[in-house]
Amino acid sequence: MADEAMAVPRSCSLDAAGVQAQGARYRRAGEGAVLLRSDDRRLEVVVGEGADRAEVDELVAVERECCPFFEIDWSPETRRLSFGVSRDEDSPALGAIEYALGLRGHAPEPG
Repeated sequence: MADEAMAVPRSCSLDAAGVQAQGARYRRAGEGAVLLRSDDRRLEVVVGEGADRAEVDELVAVERECCPFFEIDWSPETRRLSFGVSRDEDSPALGAIEYALGLRGHAPEPG
């Protein structure tokens, strides 16, 4: 997480080990993921078929605890995961999530 795109928001309550474990969960969830939407207020993806549902459940639970400013929706049935923010100052955190999933620089799927 040394890369500027992976800057942890100041309001994040995870310690260094927690950040590392959460980063690993994001990397695994991002394998084969499809980017649906990425803008200043919302990030939507479909996680890859190989992503473990229980691990994505844990990823979401940890994120809700450490960064409560995120509006997170996770639908295991459709494998759709989305993050939203309501304040401009939280927008850069969406880029960090996109980067953690390995999707930074990938264009959203059409339609």
